[in-house]
Amino acid sequence: NHYETTTIETTTTTTTTATATTQAQAQNKKYLGGFTTSICALFQNNTTNTQRSQSRHNTDCCIFACCGTLTSDRSQYLLTRTHPTSWWKRFFFILVIPLLILYTCEAIIAYSSSSSSSSRKRKNDVTLLEYSDLFILLYFIMLFVWAQRKRIEFRQLIVGRLYEVECEERGEEVTLEAIELRKKRSRYHSIRAHKVCGCYPLVNGVDDCIDNDYLVDDDDDDNHGEEYTQDVCGCIWKCLSKLCCGCIFKCWIQCFGICALGQEEREVERIVTRLMGREALWIDYVTFQPYSEYFPKLQSLRTSNNTNLWTHYQSLSKLSFQLLKSLGLAICILFTYALIDDDDDFTIYTMLVLIATFCQAFLILYFVHWKNKKFDLSLDAVVKYFACGFLLTTAMAVVFEMLFTIAASILLELVVFPFLPYFVPEYILYMNDVVILDYLMLTYPAVFIAFYFVEAFLSAAFVEEVVKYFGYWMVIHPDLMEAEDIASLLSSFSRRSSTTRAASSPSTDASTATQTNQEEKEVETGDDDHHDGDIQLETQGVESLPQHQPQLQSLRSLNSVGNGITVAMVAVALGFACCENLVYIFVYTPPNLELQLTTLFSRSIFPVHPLCAAIQSIGVCRRDLEKEKHIQLGRIILPSVILHGTFDFSLMVMTFLNMYNILSNGGDPAAEMDLEEEFSMDLFLEIMPSLLVALGVVIVGWIYFVVGSRLQKARLDALDIEEGAALISDASIV
Repeated sequence: NHYETTTIETTTTTTTTATATTQAQAQNKKYLGGFTTSICALFQNNTTNTQRSQSRHNTDCCIFACCGTLTSDRSQYLLTRTHPTSWWKRFFFILVIPLLILYTCEAIIAYSSSSSSSSRKRKNDVTLLEYSDLFILLYFIMLFVWAQRKRIEFRQLIVGRLYEVECEERGEEVTLEAIELRKKRSRYHSIRAHKVCGCYPLVNGVDDCIDNDYLVDDDDDDNHGEEYTQDVCGCIWKCLSKLCCGCIFKCWIQCFGICALGQEEREVERIVTRLMGREALWIDYVTFQPYSEYFPKLQSLRTSNNTNLWTHYQSLSKLSFQLLKSLGLAICILFTYALIDDDDDFTIYTMLVLIATFCQAFLILYFVHWKNKKFDLSLDAVVKYFACGFLLTTAMAVVFEMLFTIAASILLELVVFPFLPYFVPEYILYMNDVVILDYLMLTYPAVFIAFYFVEAFLSAAFVEEVVKYFGYWMVIHPDLMEAEDIASLLSSFSRRSSTTRAASSPSTDASTATQTNQEEKEVETGDDDHHDGDIQLETQGVESLPQHQPQLQSLRSLNSVGNGITVAMVAVALGFACCENLVYIFVYTPPNLELQLTTLFSRSIFPVHPLCAAIQSIGVCRRDLEKEKHIQLGRIILPSVILHGTFDFSLMVMTFLNMYNILSNGGDPAAEMDLEEEFSMDLFLEIMPSLLVALGVVIVGWIYFVVGSRLQKARLDALDIEEGAALISDASIV
């Protein structure tokens, strides 16, 4: 027994030493430019540090929004405390100036056309119009070059700060000459990292690691020696970065510097956390308002059960105020345009349809959030999540679906089209594409159904469900932060409030000041168990927050947090669906009021997007609240992808079968399925099967969500009871 014990202790010591050595080596691992993470280290799940993994995922999701502008602005503010260019100025430079160039050229053409009608004048007008396109193109190239130069300068600044941190860790003196030398050596790689489209080099064809003493395999992408697993996004990204780019071209393909921005934000967060603590990272995007400035107001509304809508509106953050003001300003501008312009395609009735589209989304939000769940998630959070779904998630979906369409077109060009002569008669090959497509549809209907299956489940369902998850995950709101972070946030606010009151009341006696200092020390050290009863919050104002307000978070049940997650994901989906409805109504539907109202009604009675988001929230709660480590992104989105794909696939197949029947009877599908025709009972009977199938899919999805949410509620109630029993036990021991 003594021999076995000695052997076990020796083995344990050896394993611990090896692990410590590996972690030390990993922490000393450096990449090109002195960074501590690879430029392509995205979408990694840390199985030993869930909180850090979630923070990494938030960062990785945000770099895809607006070509990384949001991430770049936040990193710049965190490191330099200077505000970037305002969004109104960017709107002016990106949209207003090109429109002015275009309208100026059109005005010159109109004036010249009215003064002369000669053929030479018309030729000059065409030339001027072509030059206007060239001017706009050159203008955007100039903007890209300017933005690239700014990003390169900021990356060089980060390289210098990293060198300072490295010297401080080694106890060496930092000199300005050494910093400039490090920046000069890394400038080439900074330029390559922030190309609009370019390549970033690999070292030894494996990684961008420059530490020759420690090179990890392709499966190790992190620098802290921690255990990582890959979810579906991580696997896809790893495939693209390692196989398609790394192994074939021996470099990583960069687009708009997205990977570099993610790498820079990770380093900025590490530097800022080291200097000022994690609380310095808790700021909003765009406005950079700290959470501590508005979250105590939201917490006050929650604990006082305040149901006044105006009070909730007054408690909004600066970002939410700006979002609502921007929406109101946009509606006013469009309404004015509809009143003063003679455009037949955009009238006052069209404007009413647009407002009705927003009202449809807001009505669902009223029942989902305000009616029963207003205290599970604040109105401020709902505004941000909805805006993220409307503005950012829709743009990402368009880009990803466009990339998928381009890849599918290339695949068809390389694989399908060369073999068409073997499947299509020669006399048909010389006809137009419509005739060839009709022949293939009649001859090989199974191929078309398979194509619709891929399009429905991959191009539509998978892409849209992933970006909706991204939309939820990239919004970091204090309502859904970790309990420890919320406690730290509220305790820092309480300490700051106490300091402010002490400074404004110099007549405070020494005993009160001593007691306040002692309480602050207890909060900082976590020794506040004897204040468990002092958790009531006064409702007259945030200044009356008690000293031990951080314990309030422990009173919030897991079911309340789960309801907040569900409302947040549904809000993102409603924002996405609202923007998508606007596209279908005003882009794909002819400018006919009846057809536009019909499109709005048909898309309103099938709320697939919010239903799929609610189903996703069940998986998110299992991962984040029930702490099921095996639940990753794939399992979270799989049920919603199946439901969404089945819904789209059923509609596509029903439409295809209708077209197939028309072709079989010798008709013309394009003529008989014209959207310009008026709505009639015959048309309603034709689309009735599609509507019934879609309704059946929605009902099945709703039943799945209701059953799953009720089972989860029971599990969360059990966890709440266990946590409450543990708290009572701890209190009795104290």
